[in-house]
Amino acid sequence: MCYYNHGMNPAKNSSSTLTLTPVPWVRRALRSISALLLMFSLIPAAATLPAEQILFQPQPYLDSLESSGWYSQYPHLLMDLVQGWSGWLIPGLLPMIQALFPPNQTQQIIRFIFPETWVRDQTEQLVTHFWILAFSPTPGETSLTLDFFPVKTRLRGEDGRILIQQAFQNLPVCTTQDLLTIAGLALQGKPASPIQCRPPALLEPLVITGLQSTLQAFINQLPDKAVLTRTRPLQDESQSTRGLFRSIRSILRGSSFSVILFLISGFFLARRNFAHWIEWAGFPFYIGGLLGAVLSGLAGTGLRWLLEMISLWLPGAVQEVFLFFGGVMYRVMEQFLLWTAAVEITCALTGLTLILISRSRIIRQAE
Repeated sequence: MCYYNHGMNPAKNSSSTLTLTPVPWVRRALRSISALLLMFSLIPAAATLPAEQILFQPQPYLDSLESSGWYSQYPHLLMDLVQGWSGWLIPGLLPMIQALFPPNQTQQIIRFIFPETWVRDQTEQLVTHFWILAFSPTPGETSLTLDFFPVKTRLRGEDGRILIQQAFQNLPVCTTQDLLTIAGLALQGKPASPIQCRPPALLEPLVITGLQSTLQAFINQLPDKAVLTRTRPLQDESQSTRGLFRSIRSILRGSSFSVILFLISGFFLARRNFAHWIEWAGFPFYIGGLLGAVLSGLAGTGLRWLLEMISLWLPGAVQEVFLFFGGVMYRVMEQFLLWTAAVEITCALTGLTLILISRSRIIRQAE
């Protein structure tokens, strides 16, 4: 038990007498509770800086998309999206490609219709605006949109004609019967199957003109801009994805503020004795840092397991898309958890240093 000398000077020619007063049990209990709260607050507080620099910033997600091969695989993934559940986003895309082009040209055609430069611009805009929207103080001020106007403009011009001409490349010349069938269906704007042969040079302009009507029908189905978010928030906006991210950020920032408050309260509970305060703060930092580092490792393992388990319940095309974008998210989370673990370990080392200092001869002499 700790005792303190009230500083009474001994009388002259008499032996020194110390008046000792025990520390109240209430103060000891408050110090223990503060230490426990400090330890638990330290775990999320250590994730605050990594979250601000990694989790809530667009660039790590863009880098993860780049390293995952998004810009080389997007034609294949886009077709999977259309087949799976996003036909509403690009209406008429799959029927148009199936009607005009052989199956082995699908990805090449997708890349021509949606060139990489357009995909990059739209991807960067969507990811950047998503995080602006997530933390915007005014809901509805920013929206997520896909701008199809450049695509429609290209396909209405010479690029549209080039696209139709590509449908005939590397195909055998049509027989008379093939030519009559293709020309008749194309003029109606209702080709029944992919083109299987190339029309003679004399009739090719006529066939291309007919096929352009089918392409024009697809272009007309595309909106100039597809809005992916609500322009007005619902009444339960706090329960939406936007509200979730704001809540997570508030919790992390609040825990950082709590750590500062508990450190200050611990200093006053130690009666502003710096040596006692160092000893008090050492164990919460050490134990909290170790616990946080372990939890970061378990979170990474659990996230990988969860993605694999969810993918098992999804059909083929949807599963492939889910695993790709799940892998993109996992790379960002892995980076975030690694930096969080590094901060947690730093806190643990800081706590260990404080414990060693509190046991040192210098501190004991200062007491």
